[in-house]
Amino acid sequence: MAASAWLEAGLARVLFYPTLLYTVFRGRVRGPAHRDWYHRIDHTVLLGALPLKNMTRRLVLDENVRGVITMNEEYETRFLCNTSKGS
Repeated sequence: MAASAWLEAGLARVLFYPTLLYTVFRGRVRGPAHRDWYHRIDHTVLLGALPLKNMTRRLVLDENVRGVITMNEEYETRFLCNTSKGS
């Protein structure tokens, strides 16, 4: 059982970056293949994908984002997202 969980965790790590690239691509293309990165649920809540570092300024200024709750693994946010420390 432990070996199975280890394989699943390894597979998730291997597949994360290719699927993230695919999602970024879908967010940039126009037409029927386009997929929005986030959606406004109400005046205080946005629901969407991982907020990448290059989106921070736009999210803070245009969407008034003041905090993020994520359910991602640490390896998914380590290099691509801002932290509370400002990195």
